[in-house]
Amino acid sequence: MNAGNNHIIKGWLAPCLLSASAVYAPFVVVAVWAWLFAGCPHCVLMWLKLVWVAPGVTIAFIGMLFAFHRNIDVHPILGYLIAGLLSATIVGVFAWLARKSPRVRWPSLVAAAGLSAYVATALYALSRA
Repeated sequence: MNAGNNHIIKGWLAPCLLSASAVYAPFVVVAVWAWLFAGCPHCVLMWLKLVWVAPGVTIAFIGMLFAFHRNIDVHPILGYLIAGLLSATIVGVFAWLARKSPRVRWPSLVAAAGLSAYVATALYALSRA
């Protein structure tokens, strides 16, 4: 690797790891909870499929509702890809915020973890309903 690009890795690696852990930790906790304590295997299988794109699922679902309202057929794989891209975007936005000063970093990461915990709990409740 070029020594001139070393600052890119040092400048973005820690914020990306912090952002990914803040965004995905609640979903991983709920997936482990479902794996250990949910009695039905289809709920566990659903969480194993969903945990990778879970942060973007809510936004993608709202978009798919608008598409359904306009009679646009959206294939489930396309919805899964859109949710994955939205999840990567969410992690990227919080990584960008985490790269700022500590006055912005820690409140934004706490907000990311809080929003993710709320969405993870709501998705768990929907999956168990």
